[in-house]
Amino acid sequence: MIMRKLLLFIGISLFSLIIYAQDCNYDENARRFVVRGDVAIKEATKDEDFISAAEEFKKALQYAPNCPDIYESIGACYEKSIGKGGSIDIKSYSEAIKAYKKYLELKPNLPNKEMVLNTIYELEYKCEKLCVQKIGKGMVINGVCWAIHNVDEPGTFATTPESTGKFYQWNRRTGWNATEYHSGWDNSLPSGESWTIANDPSPAGWRIPTKDEIDRLSDETEVKNEWFIQNGVQGIKFTDKSTGNSIFLPAAGIINDGKFREEQRNGYYWTNTLKDTSGAYSLRFGYTFKLYVEGLYCKYGANVRCVAE
Repeated sequence: MIMRKLLLFIGISLFSLIIYAQDCNYDENARRFVVRGDVAIKEATKDEDFISAAEEFKKALQYAPNCPDIYESIGACYEKSIGKGGSIDIKSYSEAIKAYKKYLELKPNLPNKEMVLNTIYELEYKCEKLCVQKIGKGMVINGVCWAIHNVDEPGTFATTPESTGKFYQWNRRTGWNATEYHSGWDNSLPSGESWTIANDPSPAGWRIPTKDEIDRLSDETEVKNEWFIQNGVQGIKFTDKSTGNSIFLPAAGIINDGKFREEQRNGYYWTNTLKDTSGAYSLRFGYTFKLYVEGLYCKYGANVRCVAE
């Protein structure tokens, strides 16, 4: 499979510099990274090598941001990096789609426009199928496969997208109900520099999201977010501007010092990323304030919306 990909790319790379010279006006810095990308393609021996090639072409964009053929090369690299399936492939699908769309935006009168559009539609279908069918019940938003339900008991999902699920302290596996007061609440600070696999309550094939993945979800250039009422439950709806895919996160509240608060007003969702000695990054939103990513005391109880491994 790698050899077939490599042969295809050798044919492309032999002509890439000539094509770029005809269609783009860029400086020596951009040309340097285009050459590096071509070399990375020629020397690729595994799927991941095509991602490395795409990164070189992305560096060229810093000096030639409106060169359409660089975007085409980025899209082709990510398309060829797709392997056996999983979250890495979902990101490659998403990056390829994004690059091909930018290519068409910069070249609206492209003679083979229909062929490129067909490629985009095919990649969108395969990406969504991988997330929903192979990995589990998920939805791709800005290149990340998100679960459509909160985590309930460890290893299980809540029954509906609107269901609260359980509340978890950071890096602890015990799930707490949405009840007014909890006896036995542990007010000590959880230990650890990241959320460990042993303490991750996500179902098999899923995990706690990183801060980077939460940042991608809250990126307003790629994802629309809006306060939303779904089946009578208040929360926030995220919609991928490119695909129209959406997920709903209920404003389930928080457990603070063992007391359940803010239900139907605010939402708090963990990342696995520690911010400082007492807090970890979380996604926070409410009906009176804008969505943001900020630290939350690790001893508080918040919800978990996991991503595919």
